Amino acid sequence: NDLVVDRTEPLNWAKDDGSVNEYNYACLPDSHDVPAGTKCWTAGWGAIDAKSDFSNKMRSLALNVFDNDWCAAKSAYESVEDTKFCAGRPNNSGGISPQYDTCQRDLGGPLICDIDGSPVIYGVLSSGNECDQPDIKANPSLFTRLGDADTRAWITDILNTPVQTPKPTTTEAPPECGFDSEVPVDWMSGSKTSKFWRK
Repeated sequence: NDLVVDRTEPLNWAKDDGSVNEYNYACLPDSHDVPAGTKCWTAGWGAIDAKSDFSNKMRSLALNVFDNDWCAAKSAYESVEDTKFCAGRPNNSGGISPQYDTCQRDLGGPLICDIDGSPVIYGVLSSGNECDQPDIKANPSLFTRLGDADTRAWITDILNTPVQTPKPTTTEAPPECGFDSEVPVDWMSGSKTSKFWRK
């Protein structure tokens, strides 16, 4: 289902004023109970236009969750798997706007929804639009459902696994490199079988 879990250190660091920039975690949903039409947010460092110009800072984008059948009917997707869901922005003519969507290098980014004041991560970006190309039928962002029972169980199992520490090495580290005596300055050839350093 296009998922990988990467364990990292807490994302806390000092800001210019000396205070610490602390981040909280998003919650996992108990099920995929986010209604169609819900306004959520995604974020990433992906391309910002069809020319593949990339952003040097994280950018966020508000998207609406779509019903899978509606999404398939209004996009170039023939169908949407039960383990995925679409999110994008509807346009004024009842279709999907290709102007507001994810792009290259955004894959793996979250879709986070505000549920009763808590950030809940309902999806991880699996595929998306072709970056604001109005001449093609819009393919809105496809997210892997994190509220799926098997997916949630897999993530929970990984989060509950203790951090693995490397086993101590059983071999001694090599000594530091360096000369055992004074550094020679010239090379002098002797016989074919012997050579000598000359200072």
